[in-house]
Amino acid sequence: MALTAPPQGFAPDPLEPPGRVRRSRGFPRGDAQRLWTPLAYGLAVAVTAAALGVRWAMDPLLRHTEPFTTLYGAVAVAAWYGGTGPALLATGLGYLGANYLFIDTRGVVDFPGAAELLGLPLYVVSCLLITGLIVLLRLAQARSAAASADAGDRQAALEREVAERQRTMDRLQVALSAGHMTTWV
Repeated sequence: MALTAPPQGFAPDPLEPPGRVRRSRGFPRGDAQRLWTPLAYGLAVAVTAAALGVRWAMDPLLRHTEPFTTLYGAVAVAAWYGGTGPALLATGLGYLGANYLFIDTRGVVDFPGAAELLGLPLYVVSCLLITGLIVLLRLAQARSAAASADAGDRQAALEREVAERQRTMDRLQVALSAGHMTTWV
């Protein structure tokens, strides 16, 4: 059953199949996005800063090696809670922060050698893989939830149909017994 226009307070979800309408927590879709999008980007900045702080605490042990170690988790958290945009922000801020704080020419964002030039694409590809896998996982979860809701709706409809048929059979049985009618098979 497809609705031509969603009811007030409802909005189609881009993760759900066409024709399904989902309640958006009491906000019209645009307002909900405006309220939560800054929070998602703020979370991306916060987890990136925390990851850089953890790496800074490990700096006496790691020195100039493994500048991006803690940032992969920050990208994963940003992707899980915020999606692609916040994950890309965490990727970019993480690279800039690691380059400034942990790569040989500390205190300057530059590319002093071949290792750093190779490190950037490897870091970016790894972060894009993490982001893509998490986004695909979230899409699969949304589709699964939509399929589960559809199955529940179909089950309820079938149960109503069975109950209606049983009531019809009961009425026919009463009519047959009241009129002493017989049926021909």
